[in-house]
Amino acid sequence: MLLANSKLYKNNRTTVPMEVRKKHEIGADDEITILWCNNDKGETVVKFRKNENV
Repeated sequence: MLLANSKLYKNNRTTVPMEVRKKHEIGADDEITILWCNNDKGETVVKFRKNENV
């Protein structure tokens, strides 16, 4: 399990922690979609998808 901290800013922007970026091979200029969903247990699951057509 990967645990990392993120910060939510006043303008509703957030950071993607370095540990998460490395695990999912996300670079500084990558366009990504972050999917937030709940699993059957009601836990929040976060998934990353690179936007390849940008």
